[in-house]
Amino acid sequence: MRRRLFISAVLLSISAYVFSQGLDITVKPRLEGAYNSAYNQEGKEFGLGMSSLYTFLDGSITDNLSYYASLHFLNSDPKGLYNYDNPCMYGTWVDMAYLSYNRDFWGIDLGKVFMNLGGMSNEYDDVDVYSGLVPFNWNEFTTYQYGLTLRLTPWENHSFEGQFTTSPYNDPEVSSKLLYGYGICWRGEMGQFSTSWAVNGFNSWSDDDDPVKETNINIGLGNKYEFNDRWNIEFDAYLHAFNCDFANLEYSDFNLTGAFNPGESLTLKALAGLRGTKAWVFGGLCEYYPVENLRLHAALSYYDTDKLPEGYLAYHSNSFEASIGVTYTLDFHIGR
Repeated sequence: MRRRLFISAVLLSISAYVFSQGLDITVKPRLEGAYNSAYNQEGKEFGLGMSSLYTFLDGSITDNLSYYASLHFLNSDPKGLYNYDNPCMYGTWVDMAYLSYNRDFWGIDLGKVFMNLGGMSNEYDDVDVYSGLVPFNWNEFTTYQYGLTLRLTPWENHSFEGQFTTSPYNDPEVSSKLLYGYGICWRGEMGQFSTSWAVNGFNSWSDDDDPVKETNINIGLGNKYEFNDRWNIEFDAYLHAFNCDFANLEYSDFNLTGAFNPGESLTLKALAGLRGTKAWVFGGLCEYYPVENLRLHAALSYYDTDKLPEGYLAYHSNSFEASIGVTYTLDFHIGR
């Protein structure tokens, strides 16, 4: 009993000290109504989409040591959200939670981190994701994994990241052995042109009955050109080679996105892309901020699913998806 009291007192003291150093809390409730014709045979074509209570924690412990957490609660599938049977393959309520140590031109993150796959269309936080408009790898596996990220910024407009994480293809039902992933990423800004390029490798099991470790390679090449404050275009290429088979790129993505910002409160986007080597996808997005902390959105996407390879985009693969929703931002600060 005394030991528990002592441990509790120590943890409370550490928490009190950490919070006293300053903690920023951002809460973003998102409510969305969604239609997806992929679920029409199950009678579930209407749903709550990406609705959830998204929460972000950002604080400092010392001048060089900080922490960050991205959480979400109360989504449309709470049973799956709090299921820890396989957190590497399926998402949980904890997207990210890591410690960061930063020096002048380098830093390291340790914990549950965002797996950088390159490209401009892989959003960092789920609250900004529209599921019908994101690439194959976002729908195929969770991009939040346990591991570390080494960050280098040798020049002002160029940064590099190296990662070693768990693999999103871990499956304890196939094998108890832990699989890993690794990758490097380069982000650059050269005037009006910017990049987000990455190469990642993930281990996976080839067969459920007689598992053999394989390596899947993902190459993400994201490019953005800003004509001015109102117009920009993005081109993303994602090459996904199972078992390093670059002769078969059926599970690759190519996206061209144009964005128009007629004012600070309105953003319009149009997307045209190729899923695999034959299936076209078209989509559009409207985001409107009637007031500073309130976002309204409407998103549409259409897939030419007859030409998709078997098993491609299993969760969002059918012909038509639409959503409308609202997101509100609340900011709080604790400590100094």
